[in-house]
Amino acid sequence: MLRSRYTRVRPTPAEPLLVQLMGPRFLEPLRARDISRSGVAVWTARPMAECSVDAKVRLVLRIPGGRPVIALGEVRHHSEHLDHEFFGVEFVELTDCHRAQIEAYIERRLREERATRDLAARPNRRLAST
Repeated sequence: MLRSRYTRVRPTPAEPLLVQLMGPRFLEPLRARDISRSGVAVWTARPMAECSVDAKVRLVLRIPGGRPVIALGEVRHHSEHLDHEFFGVEFVELTDCHRAQIEAYIERRLREERATRDLAARPNRRLAST
């Protein structure tokens, strides 16, 4: 599997990043596994022949708190994890505005992850005072 040179973040269950593939066989929105500046990995519960490696796909990303992002991508890998599959899509056509929106989302998730780690690392003050 190819590794991205960009930082990846995972959406939270409370705020999923939904991905709608644009095509005649795609009805339900899928959930993103992770996203980086260069692409997105998408979970699927069933095999999707249209998403074979090197296939071109149009997608709409529904980023929490943002406007829909439309992109053209190419499937770069397909993997299995437990009872689900996911495929990675590299963005090959994306407006500067949409890329900036993705980058802002990544920065927000990185701040949230840091805050969660910092909170978990703090000693419990109530236990320390007893």
